[in-house]
Amino acid sequence: LLTDASKHLTQALTTDEVLNRLRNSLAIVVEHNSANIMLFDKEDKLRIKYKWGYSNGALNDLSYSPEVNIDDKPLIQQMLTHKQPVYISDTTTEPQRYIQPRTDSTTRSYAATPIIVDGQIVGFINLNHTKEGFYGQHEANLLQKFADHIAIALKQAEIHEETLIRARTDEKTGLANHAYTREFLEHEIIRSRRHKHPLSIIFLDIDKFKTYNDQFGQNKGDNRLREVADLLKNYVRNNIDLVG
Repeated sequence: LLTDASKHLTQALTTDEVLNRLRNSLAIVVEHNSANIMLFDKEDKLRIKYKWGYSNGALNDLSYSPEVNIDDKPLIQQMLTHKQPVYISDTTTEPQRYIQPRTDSTTRSYAATPIIVDGQIVGFINLNHTKEGFYGQHEANLLQKFADHIAIALKQAEIHEETLIRARTDEKTGLANHAYTREFLEHEIIRSRRHKHPLSIIFLDIDKFKTYNDQFGQNKGDNRLREVADLLKNYVRNNIDLVG
């Protein structure tokens, strides 16, 4: 079962795809009523990136990734320190270690493990069950083994995403390169025609840039290009607009 679940995960090419496949794969390996996946973002803030099975509908909302206050999570702190899985067979007997969320009062058994990539903890898997005594050391160890496969899938996805970004990005400015800009524009024109929505394109030219480049040198000119590129990126919508 673990091998089958792992194959399903490692076929994913992006982090989002890994997380989407995780739900079905995890259900094969360790039974649970609800679960969530926490990952550290680029600013080292721990966020809930994926969650399912909670009786409170708000907890299943995937439109945002709420930040997790580690200071309020003694079990997360324990995993950060020891890099080992944890479990609580009966949450009602250990209220100081397992702090029951106000929005979820049904959990009676809990298991979790860190996700470790290249020796660093990148996140956590948290499983909840409504039955007392459901999780023990065996389930925690099984979850840890599965987390090793998740780590491989996340690393592969990271490498693929970085390669894709490099292939689409102009090294000098950090903007979309000519090939990707053209590909994106062709796709948007087709989409605009299909849905009968307007499409706006803005062409910009830097006045007297050649003169500036000749007078101050190419390095200074490149710096000005990057400044303009950063300015433009600040005024477009992420994952909607494109500056190239």
